[in-house]
Amino acid sequence: SLGDARKALFLNIPLTLSLTSLVSFSGLALYAYYKDCDPVIAGKIKSYDMIMPYFAKERMTQIPGLTGLFVSGIFSAGLSTVSASLNSLAAMALSDYLQPLCRRCGNELDDTKSAVYGKFLAFLIGLTSLGIAFLATQLGTLVQATAAIHGSLGGPILGLFTLGLFFESANETGAVIGTIVAVLSTVYTAFTPKPVLTFLPMSIDKCLNGTMITTVPTVV
Repeated sequence: SLGDARKALFLNIPLTLSLTSLVSFSGLALYAYYKDCDPVIAGKIKSYDMIMPYFAKERMTQIPGLTGLFVSGIFSAGLSTVSASLNSLAAMALSDYLQPLCRRCGNELDDTKSAVYGKFLAFLIGLTSLGIAFLATQLGTLVQATAAIHGSLGGPILGLFTLGLFFESANETGAVIGTIVAVLSTVYTAFTPKPVLTFLPMSIDKCLNGTMITTVPTVV
């Protein structure tokens, strides 16, 4: 119902803020820990996206199985989120676009056909997401890619809702065309080359450097 949707939306606000704050403080803690011994500069990892698993591997090996549990928890959370997103997007596309289109054409979809089309839409959306993930590797770090994708899609959606709220003369055709043009424009802006970001100062001055010197006595 509408009331349940509002409750879910208001409940999502503190949870999202808490999660964002936790992730931000985790980043600050990792920066403070590796500030004087950057594992990327030292050549231990290839990207800053790997720094959290590297920290888990470096600091959690004292308890057997804890590192694997940490990494598997990250993957499980990611897979569950992706699965829920794919299913919800497929259901929304089926109920809001495909079924009304079939009704206009005089072809009502039954439950069997709806299930088949829903699975096909989920598969198609999954392939699209996979392609976007490959393109996201050109955007820099994971944080940059996430911000670019959310911005390129969230901006047009915000514009669509703003159009519906404040302009009564807007129609379906104009809203759809405007949203498509906006998405294409923002995606082009997100994936075009941009200035290189400046990171906080890092060094390897306090990295441990073990050196072994072997001397062999010579008997004359």
